Amino acid sequence: MNDTIPNPTATDSTYATGAPAPGPIPIPPPAGPRPLLRNPNTRLGGVASGLAVYLGLDVSLVRLLFVVVTLIGGWGLLAYLAAWIIVPKAETWPPVWPPVPPVPPAPAAPVSPVDPTGV
Repeated sequence: MNDTIPNPTATDSTYATGAPAPGPIPIPPPAGPRPLLRNPNTRLGGVASGLAVYLGLDVSLVRLLFVVVTLIGGWGLLAYLAAWIIVPKAETWPPVWPPVPPVPPAPAAPVSPVDPTGV
């Protein structure tokens, strides 16, 4: 993942003054904690893939951990069902953080009144 954005004020590699352009602008970290969300595009509950994205792990590893914990004492299935009920489903996948505010719709073009007599 790229943690920088290009500097829009720099042209080529120098400013008009001849000084070298600064490097890319670092992206600030998101404000507040990242939420744990379920994947809405899965066959089951989306808990394992949501937890994998949240923890930065491979989804296969998280699924395997759920199976192992279920076989050891049954707690994996109980934890999965509890997370399925408690963890909210994401609206988009992968989740965008920080949330991007929706773009307001463009105003409608003005409609000229039509003369019913045709004059």
